[in-house]
Amino acid sequence: MATKVTNPESLSEVQQRNLRTTRHTVIYEDAAEAFENSLSRTLGIDIEGSTHHFDAHTKTVTVVAMDGSVERVEELAAQGRTVAEWDAYVAHERGWL
Repeated sequence: MATKVTNPESLSEVQQRNLRTTRHTVIYEDAAEAFENSLSRTLGIDIEGSTHHFDAHTKTVTVVAMDGSVERVEELAAQGRTVAEWDAYVAHERGWL
C-alpha cells in the first residue's frame, strides 16, 4: 500500500509512517525521533520524476513518486548493494535528471 506524502522532498515525513517491506517495519513516533535516528539525503530525481532518498540508519532507499506516494522501499544492505550500485541501477533503468 502506498503512503501519501504531502511534500515528497521531505523524507522525515515518510519515516514517520510505517514503511513496510518484506523484511522489516520502520516506525517513528514523531518528527524529532525521525530526525535523531536518521541520516538521510536525497540522491536525485529520475526521468520519471520520482525522488530517491537514502536513509543511512536503515540502509534503505525510498522512491517517492511525483504524486507523493511511495513507489518502493529498497533495503540495500539486505541485498548486498551499495548506494553507488543503486545510483548505477537507476541510471541504467530510468536515468537521472
